[in-house]
Amino acid sequence: MTKRKPGTVYEQQSRGRTASVSVGDIIGGHYVIEEVLDEGGMAVVFRATNSATQKSCALKILHAHFGDREEFLHLFSKEAKVSSVIGESAHIVNVFDAGLDEELGIPFIVMELLEGETLERVLERGPLSPRLARQLLVQLADALEQAHAAGVVHRDLKPSNLFVTTDKAG
Repeated sequence: MTKRKPGTVYEQQSRGRTASVSVGDIIGGHYVIEEVLDEGGMAVVFRATNSATQKSCALKILHAHFGDREEFLHLFSKEAKVSSVIGESAHIVNVFDAGLDEELGIPFIVMELLEGETLERVLERGPLSPRLARQLLVQLADALEQAHAAGVVHRDLKPSNLFVTTDKAG
């Protein structure tokens, strides 16, 4: 086992160890990949199940071609820590776990599984009602206020990075 690099949530992987994953693979010892939920420029988000608890989660994995690039490993590690810095919020996704799958050399982040869709997809169907637009902006402002108070600045705020869901109250 290699020594942990200060400021990271997972061990530094050796060059060339990063691999691709597919449905049925187990990451981090107990997260079973079920399906691809979304893919961005830096990572892929899968629906997964924690085999120890049988709880569904979102599993974010860095694209394999970024696994050898120190700057992307640093950004991914930093992303994993952000929710703990900001604290609990009804308007910011919770991060439950993060690490490095030692067998595959893949860094991962485990988050709560949200049911809904991105704001980008909502907007593709047409403009928001004034009521919904106001609700979303108030919630976004609340989340940003909390993040900024913790010293965190979101540098990639766009509709595809905002998720619209319904809480228990509707």
